[in-house]
Amino acid sequence: MNQQKDQRPTCPHCNAPLVQAGEPDHIVDQFESTLVVLYRCRRCRREFEYVSTWRELTE
Repeated sequence: MNQQKDQRPTCPHCNAPLVQAGEPDHIVDQFESTLVVLYRCRRCRREFEYVSTWRELTE
């Protein structure tokens, strides 16, 4: 997926804009927070997950 600031992600297969499919899942445990967003391509009907993880770094 190509994603630049202020632009919607695009399908890596057909380059069409992806649309968000539903609400993001937010998974939290003791040291990590993960956001999972499902996207769908309207043109080729493929689905993609965008996963963003934040980890607490301890010293």
